[in-house]
Amino acid sequence: MKSAAVVFLAAFAAACVSTNAAVMNERLVRPAISADSVVIYRGEDQVPRKYDEIAILNSKASAEWTDEAKMFKSMRQEAAKLGANGIVIHDMKDPGTGAKVAHALIGTSANRKGQAIAIYVHAPGADSTATAGH
Repeated sequence: MKSAAVVFLAAFAAACVSTNAAVMNERLVRPAISADSVVIYRGEDQVPRKYDEIAILNSKASAEWTDEAKMFKSMRQEAAKLGANGIVIHDMKDPGTGAKVAHALIGTSANRKGQAIAIYVHAPGADSTATAGH
């Protein structure tokens, strides 16, 4: 029974996505918002108006237990804590074949990784509060 609980907890921990935020400018952090309000942009050219860059988001999780949707959800949650209303996806990488083989044979990690920028998109006609240049 005890070993089953340990296996369950290990599998659960492996399924979790870990996202950290490196805040670039504390002055741009805003009150938290709902993660559902955070819009995902595939590139800077998709952002419709001026915006401020708040933080760099780095996510990782086991490729075996997660997918990109879970990575995006975790990024949106972290961005929302900073008051960011958007994220610009910069990079998503699955582990290479060698990492997957090593994971299967000897149990090393095979993590999916992602990076994005948490941004605050200004309302139409509003000026940026910082000189972000976007």
